[in-house]
Amino acid sequence: MEGAGAAQWILLDFGDVVVHVFRTDIREHYGLEKLWSDAGRVPLPDQDLSPSAVVAVASRKLRSRARKHG
Repeated sequence: MEGAGAAQWILLDFGDVVVHVFRTDIREHYGLEKLWSDAGRVPLPDQDLSPSAVVAVASRKLRSRARKHG
């Protein structure tokens, strides 16, 4: 985990999945959505957006896509 001290942009590296958590103004400034605009999106459940939940959902989606495109 990087960036927790400043709490503007936190990066969580879980090996297969990297999670970026931004303050709204910082997210708009860097515009990563534009950089990764051709990448697929992973929908997340609304009820639990904890880092572990985000990683679990993203990991399942990535494994599923990898099996399909094998």
